[in-house]
Amino acid sequence: MTGTYTRSSEPERGAKYATTWKYRSVPIMDGIEDLEDYPPGGLTPLDLGDSLTNRFQIIYKLGFGGMATVWLCWEIDTEQWRAI
Repeated sequence: MTGTYTRSSEPERGAKYATTWKYRSVPIMDGIEDLEDYPPGGLTPLDLGDSLTNRFQIIYKLGFGGMATVWLCWEIDTEQWRAI
């Protein structure tokens, strides 16, 4: 996925849910991807708290595989959860 993303140092609206939700039942998946897996012009590496096109805040990595990664996101304008 290519596109515009920003890394915010200030929490956005979706962040208020992240502290209570993301650690409840899903284990944290540290060290499962390396930046070397993201060559220029390919997929965009994302991290928790990143903002994607100023529309979605990345809250949690739901899963990954050989073809895709699925992120739990907070849609800022509609204030709804999305999986991207």
